[in-house]
Amino acid sequence: MATKPELRLALAMRGGVSLAVWMGGACSEVDRMRRASLGAGPQTSTYGRMLDAAGYGSVAVDVLAGASAGGLNCALMSCSVVYGMPFDGRIRDLWLRLGDIGRLRRRAGLRSPVSLLDGDRAFYGALAPQLLDLVGQVDAPPGRARLDTVLTGTLFSPVPRTRYQDLGPPLVERRNRAWFRFRHLGRDLSDFPDQPPDRDEALRRLAYAARATSSFPGAFEPASVGFTPPGENGDPPAGLPGTHYGTFSESRTRDGEVDRDHVIDGGVLDNIPVAWAIRSIAAAPADTPVHRWLVYLQPVPFEAPSPAAKQGRADLLTTVRRARSLQGGTEVLADDLDELETLQRRALTRQGFRQVLEYALGQVPSDQTRAAFLSGLYERALAAVPDYRQRAGLVEASRVRALWIDPLPVLGADPLGFRGTTRTPLACCADPTAVLATLPAAGPELVLSGETPAGEPRRILADLGPRFRSPQVLARTVAVLLDGARELGEQGLKVKGDLYQLRSRIEALVAEADRRLAAAPTANRGLEDAEELVRRAAAATAGADEGWPTWDTLWQDLVAQAQALAAAAGNRPVRAFLGCLVGAAAGCEGSDEATAAVLAATELLTGPLRPDPLAETAPVRFHMLSAQNQSPLVSDPDGKPFSVGDKLAGNQLRNFAAFLSARWRLNDWTWGRLDAACSLVDIVTEPRQGEDVLPALRDIAGLPEAAELAQVRDVLVRQLHDEILREELPQFSGLGAGPPPDHQAARPALRPGACLDTSSLLEAGRATVPQLVRGEPGRLPVIAGLVVVGAHAVLGSLTARAVGHLRGNRHG
Repeated sequence: MATKPELRLALAMRGGVSLAVWMGGACSEVDRMRRASLGAGPQTSTYGRMLDAAGYGSVAVDVLAGASAGGLNCALMSCSVVYGMPFDGRIRDLWLRLGDIGRLRRRAGLRSPVSLLDGDRAFYGALAPQLLDLVGQVDAPPGRARLDTVLTGTLFSPVPRTRYQDLGPPLVERRNRAWFRFRHLGRDLSDFPDQPPDRDEALRRLAYAARATSSFPGAFEPASVGFTPPGENGDPPAGLPGTHYGTFSESRTRDGEVDRDHVIDGGVLDNIPVAWAIRSIAAAPADTPVHRWLVYLQPVPFEAPSPAAKQGRADLLTTVRRARSLQGGTEVLADDLDELETLQRRALTRQGFRQVLEYALGQVPSDQTRAAFLSGLYERALAAVPDYRQRAGLVEASRVRALWIDPLPVLGADPLGFRGTTRTPLACCADPTAVLATLPAAGPELVLSGETPAGEPRRILADLGPRFRSPQVLARTVAVLLDGARELGEQGLKVKGDLYQLRSRIEALVAEADRRLAAAPTANRGLEDAEELVRRAAAATAGADEGWPTWDTLWQDLVAQAQALAAAAGNRPVRAFLGCLVGAAAGCEGSDEATAAVLAATELLTGPLRPDPLAETAPVRFHMLSAQNQSPLVSDPDGKPFSVGDKLAGNQLRNFAAFLSARWRLNDWTWGRLDAACSLVDIVTEPRQGEDVLPALRDIAGLPEAAELAQVRDVLVRQLHDEILREELPQFSGLGAGPPPDHQAARPALRPGACLDTSSLLEAGRATVPQLVRGEPGRLPVIAGLVVVGAHAVLGSLTARAVGHLRGNRHG
């Protein structure tokens, strides 16, 4: 029986302030579908039946990327994926209680407040205990799911970013972008510990990262992130996490010193974090057939530009205003989608590499002449050694250059997170330009050392494996073996799973080697001989601390997996690389040596064509989930499609409005679920090449054979929306604008067949702020208090500026 594919989702969430509640509802629906596929939800549910009919064996969410308020939902979703915390009505109730403006706002006092809302005490101080409680209510499931979560941040004070010219002084720029990264890649590489107290401290770091990325300027004060030595009682100041070392891009420790950064809203510079999600997708392994989707949560979709009216040339002020507006809105989704297109091209390049491999290795002839063919292959590979050292050396030198100029982009996406990163490796060099200039010439020593010995070609190649110096050789070899396993399809799945485990170990070794390379200039501080520095940098990658896999062990494991791949191929007709492996393993005597020789020959002939194999991935499809989706059960009285403004309550007051009313937050949460259900039905039922699942989908929808896919989707959406509305509509009863009590029990769902009255949903979505104030007089003191705090903060800020200006003039 064929193995069912896995539907694998990467979620990217932008900012939106209170529209985060809509995103929370959408995440809840994604989580319900994921649980239905894993047996954690009712198998008879619409999601369970739809996934089974569509031929999916499971659903996984393995990549999350969030900015601003989207980062908060990423943190909550992370706990759901890793710890098994249901993203259900308890998260909805958390939003209803903690998302109230009255709870978040600062109280007026004698001192000028630093912000309107209290980020550390009211936001983080309330979120962290709730998160600990929710996670503590569930047992961590065995074999917790893999996850890579990235949250963006903005440094209030920039850090230097240096670029080196080929001629001239260094160019020092500034960098304000920052990132948080939380991974669970296995027990040994995880930022999500199993048990308290380590688990609780990790959850506090995650909650504070969510608070940091959500720190909308002016609304919340900047977050304080970094390292603080424990005090006498072992507690960090003000109850904040003492360290984000390893999970924060600016990770660093200084003995006996406080070293913290102030971080504001991640959406200031990176409000569309699709690019980070794309990088993480490339690193996600798969040991089953996988269909990948990148789902981007965008509550309010982008507006198309209106046709330009014919007018004369703009005057000075109009031109300046237009230029400023363009400067502040340069980030568009298209920029990140360009990176997705680049990723797709890499996937096609990987597929095309198989053809290149065939030409490089040659077609394996019949069994009678196979030995002669392999002998010729070995001789060709040895003859290519000088060219290989030059070509692969240039590729490796380019990689080292990137590590020495700005290591963070290289190290940030590897499995070790931000631990042990080096900020400015060349800062200690007297002449960084001279060091960089020597890299191309030193490249050959970075990939293969020494002279090639004389002797029998097969033995020379077999012994060559441990002499390669760049860990990218191991990465390329496991990549080409994975390609071979994919070529075998069902027969190669077992080997594919073992290869991915080996790939993870190799990825860890590459990450450790990159850190050694990045730190080499600092470790050899004062060394003036640039070529010697390069040689020492290459030698630094050869060693490994205790506990890290060694090069020899990994190479031997690659040889063993290559033989397993040849065995899986059996008598099946195979070409090029697989044919070489089968030929090498055909004879019992010397098969290990022959297989190792084939792997070395493949590297020598094709290695430089794959400079970064760990960044390669399968094709990824893209979908934007927005509030443009419609519900067949919530109809406009005029029969027109709902506009986003009619549906969402939180898109008023620059997207802050949902903080004013619990009913508005419930409305947006409900629409988030309804809109997500529409998109998930479309994704699951999207036709796949070579598979016809429409008959099975018609069966579960109860439709005749002539029914089209659109009709099937309409029925499934109607069923899901019925389930959602029966659960959420009763929660409107008795719910006012103010937050519900902390321990209010959720109301039971409406029984099947009962009439669905959606008037409360329509009323909440179309309500305005003046209507809220008139209908809920109790909200007026809260809003007035917010105005008072804002006026006090602005006045205090202006006074401080005036005093500083006067003092400056006096000293002048």
